[in-house]
Amino acid sequence: MTDPLAFALTAFALLAAPGPTNALLAIAGSGAGWRGAPPYLLATVGAYLIAILLLMLALAPLADSLPAAMSALRIACAVYLLIISVKLWRSSFQLGAMQKPLSVGSAFTTTLLNPKSLVFATSVFPTGLGAGQLLPYFAVFALICVAVSAAWFRLGALAASRGTHGRAHCLICRLGSLALAGFSGMLSAAALG
Repeated sequence: MTDPLAFALTAFALLAAPGPTNALLAIAGSGAGWRGAPPYLLATVGAYLIAILLLMLALAPLADSLPAAMSALRIACAVYLLIISVKLWRSSFQLGAMQKPLSVGSAFTTTLLNPKSLVFATSVFPTGLGAGQLLPYFAVFALICVAVSAAWFRLGALAASRGTHGRAHCLICRLGSLALAGFSGMLSAAALG
């Protein structure tokens, strides 16, 4: 996709759509509050950029010749999302866990394994361009990613500030857990189907 406007709109639509990273950003926002956002935003954009770059360089060229490897990668991502989902669900019942924000490392790892990266690497970012020509696309992507991530983080922080912090955080953790379990199931179905 070489048209800059189409690229930006597609990137925004994909990044804004609910997904594992956005669910965790909302959970982190409800636990850490708006002032805790910068490390999460940096982790999210960094993980996306690393994943997309690695996929563009290594995996995308092999995708057609090794479909079993792609399925295995999707299954591994689905298993990771399910593990995070179970941890979030369990922590929502622990009183002390409601005051403890989700770790930046969890947000980074989940984003690194987010299936959206595969879509970006194989379908959204233009192919056949040199590093200098791709740099503006990566810069636009990073700006959009930070803006969208901040919005999801803020949504979680606002939800927690609207009522009793512990109950709101608990509810967001449970909803996030269910969302992650759903994404895990969809990813498994896509890999096996």
